[in-house]
Amino acid sequence: MDQQTHSPVPPITETDLRLLRIFRAVAEAGGLTAAEGALGVERSTISRHLQALETRLGARLCFRGPAGFELTEFGVRTLHATIAACDALEMVRHELNLARNMLTGELRIGIAADEPDNV
Repeated sequence: MDQQTHSPVPPITETDLRLLRIFRAVAEAGGLTAAEGALGVERSTISRHLQALETRLGARLCFRGPAGFELTEFGVRTLHATIAACDALEMVRHELNLARNMLTGELRIGIAADEPDNV
């Protein structure tokens, strides 16, 4: 899982998106233990997910262990890309909600005027 590997990252799948969201939660929490509560998942499971993501991406995302937690340079870039992807997906959801609630068609307005009383 060396960062110098020159093979491209494979196409991102739905499983990758789930793993990237887990990685984001860990990175934003500052470590696996801190992310346990936010994710509702045990630290060992989070660690396995991170390992799976690192294997899939072909590079180490972070250093983790008794010495602490620290993102690698690749991890920092992956975090930024993940945030951008999540923001883009949220925008898609927002646009779809707008489209679903949007009125379409032709609107015709008729105005009926009352004649004044000639009293």
